[in-house]
Amino acid sequence: MMLKKKSEKLELSYIKVGSDPFQLVYLGLKAHIQLLLKDFTGAEKSLNQAEEWYGKQAFVPPPYATHYLYAKFSFDIELLEESILSNNKSTISRLRKNACKSSKNALKNSKKYAVYRTAVFKLTGLYYWLINKQNKAVKWWKRAIEEGERLGARPDLARTYVEIGKRFLEEKSKYKELNGISTKEYLEKARTMFQEMDLQWDLDELDKLASDS
Repeated sequence: MMLKKKSEKLELSYIKVGSDPFQLVYLGLKAHIQLLLKDFTGAEKSLNQAEEWYGKQAFVPPPYATHYLYAKFSFDIELLEESILSNNKSTISRLRKNACKSSKNALKNSKKYAVYRTAVFKLTGLYYWLINKQNKAVKWWKRAIEEGERLGARPDLARTYVEIGKRFLEEKSKYKELNGISTKEYLEKARTMFQEMDLQWDLDELDKLASDS
């Protein structure tokens, strides 16, 4: 409910602001919230609006572009994973290309603006995991951990721990630990950090993962 209210507030703010760069910021943030709410139709609409504006610009400063590029990457990863899980061979190749392109765009932007850098590294790791390049995935997750610790990006660092734990629990995983830390320990570290930061939504998602595994 709280995320839904935030999405509605962002929509109102977007209508009021009217300054082009801020339209991109608000649409990116709105799409991100919609993805968290599993409102993929709404997220796609927001991203299409953002992309229409973004594609017309010769240059967008990284701070204005970062929310949109991260949301677009997240959306493309969601679609790719869904397609892989459903074994939809007619869409996997196209969605893989989309996710690869979004990864490159988000990584390029994150070099200049660090807000989502840890999260982008985490998602890049997930991209490689989904296309069965586990060694590359793990390298990116190591980078996400290093960058999260360096930047003090604790929410994204904890979410990286969850991603590692979640994927290492998969039957196809050839990894059981990373940096000498086991799957169970990563999930415990994430839980402790979420509790310290009072991130109830993340704790609820962690509980779902525990009940499914």
